[in-house]
Amino acid sequence: MIGDFVKRFKNTTLFFLIYIIIASILTIPFYLFNIPYSIIGLVYYILMCVFIAISSAIMACLSETKGWFSGLLNGVVFIALLFIFVVIITGFNISYMTLLKKLPLLLFISFASGIIGVNLKAK
Repeated sequence: MIGDFVKRFKNTTLFFLIYIIIASILTIPFYLFNIPYSIIGLVYYILMCVFIAISSAIMACLSETKGWFSGLLNGVVFIALLFIFVVIITGFNISYMTLLKKLPLLLFISFASGIIGVNLKAK
């Protein structure tokens, strides 16, 4: 049980690091071309949703049963890592209302991707 959680945490952390690298690379064109903040926020939110969906589907595909739980657990860990990262970077200057508005959709995406991922597994 603990070993399984550690394996999932490593895989989720790997996806999180890839997300951070891609998001960091995207800051260069956003900075150079003066793109409005509303578009930048939307692009990062869509990117986060895509990475949570892919990560949850892969983790659920690796599990035997309960893909919904595997996907949801992966989403919670991903969101927790993101929250810790943002708190460290901004120095506890975070909008909790923004986080609460985005949280239900992110959890639903991880839940649904877990269901899809466990069903993608070849029998």
